[in-house]
Amino acid sequence: MRKYQLLVILFLVSLSSYAQEGDFPIESETPRRGIYQTFEEFRFNIPGITDSFYVESKIRNQVNWEGTLSFTPRLAQKVKKRRRIWGFSMEGKVYVFHQLEYFEVKLDTTKVGFYGYKDLGPSGVIVGGSVGGAIGGGIYSAIAIKSAKKKRVYYQINLLNGKISPDAIDSNTASMEDQVAKLVIYRRGKKEKEAPLEVSIDGYPGFQLIPNTVKEIEVPLTREPLKVCYGDNLGQCIELLLISKGTRYLEASISTKSGETTLEQVNSELGTFNSKQAKYFQDKRENGGNKD
Repeated sequence: MRKYQLLVILFLVSLSSYAQEGDFPIESETPRRGIYQTFEEFRFNIPGITDSFYVESKIRNQVNWEGTLSFTPRLAQKVKKRRRIWGFSMEGKVYVFHQLEYFEVKLDTTKVGFYGYKDLGPSGVIVGGSVGGAIGGGIYSAIAIKSAKKKRVYYQINLLNGKISPDAIDSNTASMEDQVAKLVIYRRGKKEKEAPLEVSIDGYPGFQLIPNTVKEIEVPLTREPLKVCYGDNLGQCIELLLISKGTRYLEASISTKSGETTLEQVNSELGTFNSKQAKYFQDKRENGGNKD
């Protein structure tokens, strides 16, 4: 019993030393390639699985996540997903499992955290080795997950206890300087009233959209939501969170059937297709009806 108590005391003293010095191995070392089965393996940069695995990836196209990748680590010999793991590392980058997917962890001298989906759980605790099983077990409804994926939230990882918590401010402000996102705002021609639609973006001159019109604007990245107002007297507004580079598509409309005025963000696949169609007719109109 005394031996056990002594080990506990030594462990706590060790943690206290790390807390004061702020130098867990993962903060100062290059992440080693492998699968971190637990949070402990992550912070001490000792992955429990270092070979016989590979990672599949595909491009996300959800709103607010265009241009990022979704990852699935697999064991080579079993060709199946590894669910009960904390995260993995490859090519010097670490990815943590959270809200059903893996997100890249940013390691710097002030914070360790990542951008992920809106938190679904009540506590936000990462329990090493069990989080995949818990979420994969169907605790959360498909509707809640779909809603959460539309939100982009910064989470900080506490290296002392493994907890993650939403943090409204990402300390790595310098990384956003001189970076821009592109807004593509368009109206289609089908079932659209001829009346122009007024649009105004914070800090930018307002403009009008008639049917089959496209407007492209470059906007600096920001941690404050960008307000886009539209309609009569600009009385309707939506907010955009632009914290990563890429193109965002906004589809505007004045319905011929209901007269309803809308402006909504759509995914890149739909936005690319519809905006190209609108651009075709816009160019044709501006060229006097001729489009080579």
